[in-house]
Amino acid sequence: MKQFRVVFMGRKPGAAWALDWLIAHGHSIPAVIVSAHGPDTEPLTLRAHAAGIPVMTDSQVYATLAGDASLFSGVDLVISYLH
Repeated sequence: MKQFRVVFMGRKPGAAWALDWLIAHGHSIPAVIVSAHGPDTEPLTLRAHAAGIPVMTDSQVYATLAGDASLFSGVDLVISYLH
């Protein structure tokens, strides 16, 4: 299977399971974007931290893109479990 570089966004309960699947199948996740209104104890945030993946809110993403966007270079796919 081809390995993808995936930016992952989520807040729904199934998002943590989907992130686990991507990690288990060797995909590269440069960042996980979560809701600014969600607690840091949500399953997705905890799983991302455990895997050493940076966790950002949407406003942090915009600030990153306005500065040094290299974190997001070469991204193949964006997956959203936000809505």
